[in-house]
Amino acid sequence: MLSALEVAVLVDDYLAEEGADAGALPAHGLCLLLELERGTGERVVLLVDGGPSLELLEHNASSLDADLESAEAGFATTWSYHHVLALLKLAGRSRLKLHLPPQPKRRVEALEELKGYGAIAVPLLSPAYNERALLFRLERGFVAIVGCSAYGVDEVLYRLALAEERLGAEVKGLVGGFNLSTYDAYGLRLLVKFASRRGAALLPLHSTSLEAREKLCRQFGLEEVPGVGTRAEFE
Repeated sequence: MLSALEVAVLVDDYLAEEGADAGALPAHGLCLLLELERGTGERVVLLVDGGPSLELLEHNASSLDADLESAEAGFATTWSYHHVLALLKLAGRSRLKLHLPPQPKRRVEALEELKGYGAIAVPLLSPAYNERALLFRLERGFVAIVGCSAYGVDEVLYRLALAEERLGAEVKGLVGGFNLSTYDAYGLRLLVKFASRRGAALLPLHSTSLEAREKLCRQFGLEEVPGVGTRAEFE
């Protein structure tokens, strides 16, 4: 179990004010730098996804004073190039340990414990990409990291709810791409209901349109629309 988890957004479709001020750039894709704190006080740094370009990732990391070399491991949520390409290239020239999804079209349904990181991979129904969400367990409950929700936010929330039931703890934080726009009123309602019932914090990114992010920010009291440069801490 972790005592704290800090998220720094290095690649995303939009810039937060901090990212714009620092000279970072937006791109279609996602990369999150996670700093995990164990109960012993030990800290571990991970990357979740990498974005579509190593050059862009390195530029944004430098602009935001994020140390990519400190990352011990990299986790890909999906085989889509705008999630995994920079991660593969970074691992090819560094000590980064890669944890990749199962090969495309291979059927996977079981939860997978990612030993040493306080994390569990939750397979989603996505036959082309084998997308998976990541659950990090803190004392209050799980923080869920979602990459793209390529096959719909309803599928993601259903799989997370099944994982909650099996693991005996609720999701208290939702971070990542939810494949939503304001045209998808049903999907937005599902996400709001899921998070609200659990008292979960929400950080919408990547495949969530700007208008949908703005709406969700108003709903959950976020002062700024998240994007590159956003940092959030969960305890």
